[in-house]
Amino acid sequence: MKGRFSWWLGLVVLSVVLLGLDYLTSPYILFPVTLVIPVCIAAWQLGWKSGIGFAIVLSFFRFAIVHLGTEADFYFFIDLVNTLIYFVLLSALAFLFDQIIRQRREMITRLRGYADAVASFKEQESQKGEQFQRAVMDNMGEGLYSVDSQGLVTYVNPIAEGLLGYSAAEMLGRRMHDLTHHHYPDGRRFPIEECAGTRVLHHGEALREFDDTFIRKDGTFFPVRVSSSPLRFGGKPVGLVVVFRDMTEEQKAMEEIRQATAQLHELNSTLEKRVAERTAATQEQEERFRSAFDFAPIGMALVAVDGHWLRVNRALRDIVGYPESELLATDFQSITHPDDLQEDLSYNRQLLDGTIPTYQMEKRYFHKDGRIVHILLAGSIVRDAKGKNLYCIKQIQDITARKNSEEILFRSLREKEVLLREIHHRVKNNLAVISSLLFLQSTQTGDAEIVRVLQDCQNRIRSMALVHERLYHSHDLADMNFADYVQDLAQQLFRTYVIVPHLIVLNTNLAKISLNINRAIPVGLILNELISNALKHAFPNGRPGEVLVASAVTDAGDLLFSVSDSGVGLPDDAAWRNPSSLGLRLVTSLTQQLNARFEFVRLQPGTEARLILTSSDDSIRS
Repeated sequence: MKGRFSWWLGLVVLSVVLLGLDYLTSPYILFPVTLVIPVCIAAWQLGWKSGIGFAIVLSFFRFAIVHLGTEADFYFFIDLVNTLIYFVLLSALAFLFDQIIRQRREMITRLRGYADAVASFKEQESQKGEQFQRAVMDNMGEGLYSVDSQGLVTYVNPIAEGLLGYSAAEMLGRRMHDLTHHHYPDGRRFPIEECAGTRVLHHGEALREFDDTFIRKDGTFFPVRVSSSPLRFGGKPVGLVVVFRDMTEEQKAMEEIRQATAQLHELNSTLEKRVAERTAATQEQEERFRSAFDFAPIGMALVAVDGHWLRVNRALRDIVGYPESELLATDFQSITHPDDLQEDLSYNRQLLDGTIPTYQMEKRYFHKDGRIVHILLAGSIVRDAKGKNLYCIKQIQDITARKNSEEILFRSLREKEVLLREIHHRVKNNLAVISSLLFLQSTQTGDAEIVRVLQDCQNRIRSMALVHERLYHSHDLADMNFADYVQDLAQQLFRTYVIVPHLIVLNTNLAKISLNINRAIPVGLILNELISNALKHAFPNGRPGEVLVASAVTDAGDLLFSVSDSGVGLPDDAAWRNPSSLGLRLVTSLTQQLNARFEFVRLQPGTEARLILTSSDDSIRS
């Protein structure tokens, strides 16, 4: 209120002064000034209403001063109209000026509000930035601390606390060099002048990623990698920030990597040496293979899967008479005899299909001069790691000379076989003549004992003749089917000695055995004596029974012949252990000649005679 009164008082004084000046001067010179200035000041300080009020008071006060004591004339009304016009204009001016002043004040107020808001925002952002920076430094994966220009710790993040073993309270305000750098690992004192942080503070240049050693609170040393950067204010370093990380595990890893690298280098050197050795060995083997291939005494060839020659050695070229260039331009089919080609191609298909791993056959090639060359061919296949057929390896041996010798030998053997068959035939015929003579002689005597002796001799001769007859008809002149021989011999003796066939039954159980002539004749004679003895003496006075002739191979591989009967049996053991008859003496002698065993076994009823030939006798084949 006091302020408004002062303004009003001031404006009144100003108006009086201005009106006095206007009155002393021409009424039209200062009139605008006397009205405008007070009105504008009133509108500025007291509002537009006060400005209009001043405009009314001043306008009519001036009009009253100017026309005081004058008559109303034309100029009186003109000035009154002007005064009214001035009043309207001054009122409008006061209102407009007041609005301008209000707008400026509002603008200033808004600007101040904006400025305050900006300042508040900047302060908040600054606080957030500081908080963010603090959070980053606290949570970064490396240790961080800052010191001032005196080397005293001003900040330590939690990672640094954990690595150094100190709490932040123990480090803040203390010199970091005295905590982490006071000695070398070997015990020598570490001068602060040599500290990297001191150099950064003095020179103002950052040190990036250098290796150092820190000391923990417990006195242990550990390797670190450090970066030190100066903090500047006004262009001068006022402190530094140190970032470090523990290199213990990394150095261990680097040492392991170094050792692994050294081992790898050593292994690589060893491998290179082995590769060089194996390369040299492979080259040597290839050279040996090449030499062995080229100079092999038999033909060697590498053949493509379609039959084309890929590589041939000298021996093969000599066998077929073709030079290498001509052979490599053709295939094996073109020089193979037509009668042998299909068999060879069949083997090749089985080889390529994997049905057989190798094959061998005899075939014929055409020599370049047109003659036929007999060869023994062996073939195999080479495949890659995936099983794909690469090429065939063929071994070719010239057997022409051998085939010619075989042909000559075969013809000779055929001639000797014919001659040997003729000998067996003639021996059989001669034995048959002797048997017939004995039969004729037996018909010329009336002595029964002489007839019996002649008949026994006749049977023995027949057993030998039967061997020669079997060999004469056999495909193999060296061995004979002894089972068929024994069957015929038993049937022949049965027909000779058995007068009443239905009383005595002859059975056989014979294994398939082959004997050569050196064993067949003595075994045949022994069986002849045993079967004859059973048929003559086992069934006296019309006694019925059975005779069994058997042969078998024992588990030990020995050959067993047996003749058993169900007759009266032997009178005593002495009769055959000390034989007096020619038959038993013949059996004993032939058994010793065969290096065999002979024995009698008593049956209930009857007797079994056994002849055992050992398996060591190479004349026996089962």
